[in-house]
Amino acid sequence: MGKTGHPIIRILSLILGLFLLGAALSVPICPAAGSNSIAIGITVDAIVPASITDLVVTPGTLVGDIDLAWTTPGDDGWVTQLTGWPYTVKYDTRSVAELGGTTTSWWEQAAYTYTQGWAALAPGEWDDTHWLAGLSTGTIYYIAMRAKDDVGNEALNNNVASAMPKVEDETAPAAIIDLVAEPGAGYDRIDLSWTAPGDDGWLGMATKYIIKYATYNITVDNFDSVTDVKERNVTVSGGGSDSQTITGLASDTLYYFAIKTEDEVPNVSDISNIATAIIREDILESRQPAGIKGVLSADGKTMTIGWSGVSKNEDGTACGDLVGYNIYRASAVDGEYTLVDFVAKGESLVWTDPEDIKGRTFYYMVRAKDTAGNLSKISMVIDSSKDVNIIAVNSEQMSTRMVIPKEIKQILYKENNSYGDDVIIEVLRNREEESGRVIKSYSFLATKGQSGKEIKNFVFARPLARVALTYEVENGHVKRASSVPADRASEQLALFWFNGLEWLKLGGEVDEYFHLVSIKSKRIGKYMIKESLRASSFVIEGIQPDKIFTPNGDGWNDYFEIQYANPKDGSVNGKIYDLRGALVAGMEKGANEETLRWDGKDANGNPAPGGVYIYQIQVTGPENKVINGTVVVAR
Repeated sequence: MGKTGHPIIRILSLILGLFLLGAALSVPICPAAGSNSIAIGITVDAIVPASITDLVVTPGTLVGDIDLAWTTPGDDGWVTQLTGWPYTVKYDTRSVAELGGTTTSWWEQAAYTYTQGWAALAPGEWDDTHWLAGLSTGTIYYIAMRAKDDVGNEALNNNVASAMPKVEDETAPAAIIDLVAEPGAGYDRIDLSWTAPGDDGWLGMATKYIIKYATYNITVDNFDSVTDVKERNVTVSGGGSDSQTITGLASDTLYYFAIKTEDEVPNVSDISNIATAIIREDILESRQPAGIKGVLSADGKTMTIGWSGVSKNEDGTACGDLVGYNIYRASAVDGEYTLVDFVAKGESLVWTDPEDIKGRTFYYMVRAKDTAGNLSKISMVIDSSKDVNIIAVNSEQMSTRMVIPKEIKQILYKENNSYGDDVIIEVLRNREEESGRVIKSYSFLATKGQSGKEIKNFVFARPLARVALTYEVENGHVKRASSVPADRASEQLALFWFNGLEWLKLGGEVDEYFHLVSIKSKRIGKYMIKESLRASSFVIEGIQPDKIFTPNGDGWNDYFEIQYANPKDGSVNGKIYDLRGALVAGMEKGANEETLRWDGKDANGNPAPGGVYIYQIQVTGPENKVINGTVVVAR
């Protein structure tokens, strides 16, 4: 060999040198035909990754952390995925100005290098999944990043971002200073309202409220020992309005309320101001608001309610100390009603829910309030369904109710009735009648809105008012009827209505899930749930009056009415014939869903002569029956 060495050795040395410099062979090494020379193809990866010049750093989630975020570079500029662990992170407590004045000089002199492996995302993606930990709090850190590809090409530039690590949260939420307590919409509750503190003083959102209440004064010293407590998460940012209803309280008892607020650490606020309230049932109250009505916007987003002003107390005297009206809302008719607003006396008696309620049904009620803080009984309830139903409820058991749809509710308003006043339907429980087989008993009374005087012989135009009475279940059986299993209630419970002389069996629909027995009716009055076996086929369950009726318009026995049970949902119609067999008139639907009645007139609307007539009830469908009987018209 000569001085220069063997050609093959020289070529291999060249290839090795190129490889170390970042070159890559693109074709096999092979000698040219008929030659001692070797032809090779070599590609050198000389393109560096793109520079990270948009690095953003912020305080992290944990104490001592700084979060990093940047746009991911590629292997060659902004193309091709970086592989391996391509990032080098440098940081220092000295700024660019302190380390030479340029980002390049800063990079060369930065004191700390972070070399933990962070895999790269696809080029161009925003990466905010990494952080530096264990840094000193209270110190500004300057941070930069560069990427290096798999052959060691490193980006040429970078920005330098700065931030301080997350510090220990030592700032407690502000103390509540405007806590207010008022009697709520019921006989066992008090509504609290206040301005929400923040996570740090009044800033941000705190984590939890600790609401304490007692029948003795609450102080800084005894707050922790008060046993009656309501805890809940905070959902309102600092400075917003917040509220809570405390239930299960005794009447005629003065209650004290105080709140502390926690953040996530938890840092605990100082105790709030002390608020007091008392629920009084025996103090003179104003009449409840009447004439409640509502409008749901065409798009279903907005509910507006209105009501008539109150001018009388419960005893009929003038209400001279009225201050305004509390507005309450719930998500279920028998749910928890929360105070949502107040309309002062003298303002327009119209209120619009500020929330977008589309797709949800809410229930609203109003209570009048006087200067002593006494609240009236609850108004009737109005819902935000498409029918905007008016609902009369029993205040102690609000699932017992009468739902009055839009088709028949106009009689409730003085501009549409002959009573000269708005009408309130009150629902009162008759506990003295609940014995033996009687499970529940309620009276539905119509009263004048201002005076409270009862309206006799009140009826709706059509049998569309849904009367619903609730029952309880205990140990798998209907409470007060231990022989009735809960899952057999639909076979053994029935609604009855009192006609002034006797109880008539109506039947009704039993909802075993919600524990309700209901029926559509046009009548108010007394209704009860009673243990009573249901018919398995069509049967007449009651005739009113028994045989003789007097259709003379005096309001007493003016109609002949048949009440029936129709468990197989057959088609039912009734006709009236004279004794010669000639058709006199058809019977029409009566006071509820399963009744037929005759008004004593012929098919032309003329009074039928006094005498004996034959009624014929015909059932067709799943079962076929014809039932005949006689009735006497007395004139």
